[in-house]
Amino acid sequence: MKPESAIRRGVSRACGVFAGLLFVVSAVAADSASDLSGVWRGPWYLGMSSGVATLIVSDGDSGSVTLSMTNNEDFGGDPVPVHDLALSDDGLSFRSTGANGAVLVAKNLPVDRVRETIKGFVRYGGYKLRFELKRASPPR
Repeated sequence: MKPESAIRRGVSRACGVFAGLLFVVSAVAADSASDLSGVWRGPWYLGMSSGVATLIVSDGDSGSVTLSMTNNEDFGGDPVPVHDLALSDDGLSFRSTGANGAVLVAKNLPVDRVRETIKGFVRYGGYKLRFELKRASPPR
């Protein structure tokens, strides 16, 4: 049997390695989210209705993100803040509240870094809207 001090050292080393890995993973995630900075624009579809969605991701200190949609009176025409922006291996997720108070929820929208597109379905007002965004301007 190992002495108790050897077990403590082993646990301490394992915790140190784990903490280091967490730091590296969080740094990579932050870098990945900054890869999205710029303007993303493209059509949104709901049945026969459609318009243009614009997602603006700032890379400055403010880190502000806004979403606007044309031709959607319920959401409103003005840009609204985006909250809980997260980029993972599964895709892009965020939340935004429209002018009518309904929450738009994007969960794991696929991001194609080669083609610079974000395509997938979001939920808003009980409906599934299709987003097909393409990077409209390079990162600032």
